[in-house]
Order: sequence, then structure tokens, then C-alpha cells
Amino acid sequence: MKLSLRIFAFIIFLAFIVVSSQFLLIYVDELKANERKDYLDLTAKRIVAEMTIPDKIGQVIHLAIPGKSLDETAISEMRNIRPGGIIHFGKNFGTKEEVIKLNRELQDLARRLKMPPLLISTDQEGGRVFRVRDGVAQFPGAMALGQTNQEQLGYEVGFITSYDLDQVGVNFLLAPSLDVNNNPNNPVINTRSFGSDVDRVNLVAGGYERGARRGGAIPVIKHFPGHGDTDVDSHLGLPIIRKSLAELEKLELIPFQKSIQDGAPVVMSAHILFPKLDDKYPATLSKKILQGILRDKLGFDGVVITDAMEMHAISKNYQSDRPGVLALLAGADILLLTSWGETSQTLYTSLLKAANNGEFDLDGINILDRAVYRQIRLKLEYGIYTKNTFEPKIENENQLSFMAEANAKRNEEYQKLTSNPNFVDIITRQTIRSYPTSFTPLTEVEGKSAKAYIAQAFLAKAWKENGGTISSRKSINSDLKSSKLKYIIANVSGPKEFSYWDNLAKKYPDKEFILLYPHTPFVDLPSQKNVKVLLSFSLTESSFRSLAESIYRKEEVPAMKLILKED
Repeated sequence: MKLSLRIFAFIIFLAFIVVSSQFLLIYVDELKANERKDYLDLTAKRIVAEMTIPDKIGQVIHLAIPGKSLDETAISEMRNIRPGGIIHFGKNFGTKEEVIKLNRELQDLARRLKMPPLLISTDQEGGRVFRVRDGVAQFPGAMALGQTNQEQLGYEVGFITSYDLDQVGVNFLLAPSLDVNNNPNNPVINTRSFGSDVDRVNLVAGGYERGARRGGAIPVIKHFPGHGDTDVDSHLGLPIIRKSLAELEKLELIPFQKSIQDGAPVVMSAHILFPKLDDKYPATLSKKILQGILRDKLGFDGVVITDAMEMHAISKNYQSDRPGVLALLAGADILLLTSWGETSQTLYTSLLKAANNGEFDLDGINILDRAVYRQIRLKLEYGIYTKNTFEPKIENENQLSFMAEANAKRNEEYQKLTSNPNFVDIITRQTIRSYPTSFTPLTEVEGKSAKAYIAQAFLAKAWKENGGTISSRKSINSDLKSSKLKYIIANVSGPKEFSYWDNLAKKYPDKEFILLYPHTPFVDLPSQKNVKVLLSFSLTESSFRSLAESIYRKEEVPAMKLILKED
């Protein structure tokens, strides 16, 4: 009996040691995290304190450059503006080697000019918005991923995209969109949204953001406080959403709040007027929204970057109000430009004049200093200084070991996720959907009574690579009269073509029509029962390939889920 009690006591003692050790490890990790935080805070403050006002003004401006090389215009912008970052578009991206060379030369020039390292960004959302075409995996877009309702799939796409971008020198990923696309007439978000229901956006977009944060390039959640319920493109006009804060809290704000709680480091503002929140200024220029809601109510203390300031929502409506000054005073930290030259110089001059007039000194806080501090700290925390060998070098051992460990895990995870050379196709296949019900692929026998009328180049290529033949559309009417023809396969590019095929299906109810469609689902889809539409929601080569292959692949294609507002 005594022996049993001793054994029991010994087991309890061991359990106590194990639990205590776990708590000790957690405590030590917290101490290290706090030490890293304090070090980053102090280092960022010291860097900002040593900067001149003109340097601080340049730091809050991110701008574009003309081409694929560091030409005289780009060099002039770097010298005159000394920007905090550069945004790239398709025109800036060539081969993988050219992209790496351009970004390395930009960082090298910044170092020679004794500037902080650059945040180099691009909109690599996937689907219909992908800028880099060489060296970065071409994944389907947000709505395609959202259809799967798989958090892990979102994570993997975010991680790989972020990792690939970081490897070519793009360290700032302007994605994901957290907009809930609950307006089918939305001309600008549309398939760039992960879905029309908040749960889907929370799950898949949230997974994407977390994956991207681990991948290497810093992700940006957008477009706060939500661009989904608009029917005006903010590039062309000023969208207006007449919702109260209470209404926004029930839908639009939920994904942002969740992502902020998960640690999202950067938010992009939307150029949208919310009259019930601020009847004068759109979100980008509104202190009531950026400071009052985003920072005070949602507790966000990271970096806020504006959407492009040249967009007509701002430039055609608020140019005389000095929008750059208003955005900083509202709570933004980075003013994004998609151009250079006169536009960047005008913005720079406006901000410099405001700074010299003391307009950024409010309630004991220098707004400009705070904005620069947030950006500099972000660059320190995410290793932008270290990767590009900028001064000051990180000296804190905890931070160095943390970064080294994170990098090792990142490389290991990337190798694991991309071990199969067909990883893009494997992911893409899971995003294909069928309307109005699921689609059962054709058997070999059924295929013999099918004809394909595919005009789209990538789809035709994929079809032929899988052994298919393509018939001329000129012969459709005569072909349909044949009793041997049972299945008609065709690609569709828009509403007019849907109407054409729908009418044919009505005329030939004994035939089955299979339509391949890569664009937005927010159109009038066919109503005839003998029509199936296979959708990819994306224009990547892999999406086209998966769309064509789904006709004969063994797996059933699931039905499209929750797309329209009324669903």
C-alpha cells in the first residue's frame, strides 16, 4: 500500500514538473516576445527621430515607376521623393530574372541614398488580377477559392503566393480582399471577393491572410470598411453606401475585425462615402472611420495604406481639399500613388507645406512622425531591413533567432506544399463548379456522341492536349440535326452567348449542352434544364485547363454555392 502511494506521489510529482515546464516555456516565450517588441519599438522611434521632415514626407508616399528597369525617371523619383515604397504593375514585370534585378537595383539605390528599405508591392490577387507572370505561381482568384470553403486551401495559396513574391523581391502583397460581395452589380470587386456570405470570407480569406503573413511578403487586407455592396467603380466615380455602423457590424466589418484579432499587420482603406458615418468624406479621408472605427473601435494599431489616390473617387471630388493631408490626419500611414512625376511632386509639396505649417501637430502627437514610425517598425519587424542589409542592423538576439527560425520553417513548409510539381493544378481543380446542379463527367461511351465547339485559345489548347478534337461553329446547325450527337460542349464569354446557347437548348431538348465559362457568375445564366455551366471564375492557364479537363475527369464537379445576393 505504501509503495503504491509512493508511486502515485511520484507520478503526481512528474506531472507537476511537466506542467510547470510547459508554463515556464510559455512564460519565457512571452518574455522574449516582449523584449523583441520593446527593441523594435525603440529602434523604430530612434530611426524616425533621426529623419528630416522631407525624408518623413517621402516615406509616407508609395509610387509607381514606368518600366521593367531602373531608368532615369525611376532614379529621379527615388532622389526627389525618397518614397517609402514602390508599387509594381504588369508593365514592370518581365522574366523572373528581370524582376529580381529591378527590385535589387531599387533597394541598392535606396541604400546608396541613405533611405530606409523599400516596401515593394503589387496586386497579386490571382484570378483576373495577377501582375507577376514568371516566377510566381498562378493561382485561381478569390471567388474560385471561396467556392471550396476550405480554410487550408486559402492558407496554402496565400503562403505560396507570398513566398514566391518575396523570392523575387516583392515584399508587400496587396491582398487579400475581405470585401463581402453581396451586391451582384458590383463592377470592381466581383470575383475578387471570396464570396457573398461572411462565413466564407472569414474562413477562406482569413486562411489566405494568415498563410501570406507566414510566406514572407507582408499581406494587406482590403478595402476597409468594405467594398462589396457598391455598384460604382471607385476608379471612375465615388461609390456611396448608405449603411449605419450597426448594419456594417452585422456584415462588412466582421471579416476585418476577425483578421485584425488574428494579427493582420496592414489594412487598405476604401474610397467610399458612408453618409451615416461621415457625410462629407469617404473612408480614406475620414477620421471618423479610420480613427474612430478602425483604430478606436476595432483596436487596429498597425499600418493603414490608402487605395490609389489618383482614383476618380478622390481625384475628381476632393482634390481641392488636399486629400493627402486629410488622409494622414484621418489615420492613414501610407499614401499610395499609381503614377509618378507631376502627381507625386504635387502630393509631396502639399504634405511638406502642411508639415512646415505645423498641421500634423495635434493634441501633443505629431501625426506625420506616428505614420512614419508605424511603417518603419513594420519594415524592421518583417525583416525588410535585414534581408536588404540596411542600417541599422538588427542587434537583438531574440529578434535575430526568431527571424532565423521563422525563415527555416518557411522554407521547409514551402518545400512541403510544392513537392508535387502539379501543385497549382491540384489546387485549381478543386475550384471548378457547376451550375445549376453538380456535373457528372462524361464516360468514354458518352464522349463518342459529343462534339466540342471551343473558340477560346487556352481552352482549345487544353482540350487538344487531352486528345479532344474541335468542330467548326459554322457546322453547329447541321450537326444538331444528327441523332448521333448527344452532347454539345462550347465555351462562353458573356451574356449574349449564354442567350444563344439557351435558345438552342430550348429548340433541341433531346441534346445536352455543356458550357465552359471562366468569367463572373453575376450574369443571367441559362434556364433550360438540358444546360450545364462549368465555371472557373478565373482566367489563369491552370483554370482554363482544369475547366476543360473537368468534362472527362472521374470526379463529380460540385454545384456552385452562394453567389447571388438573394441566395
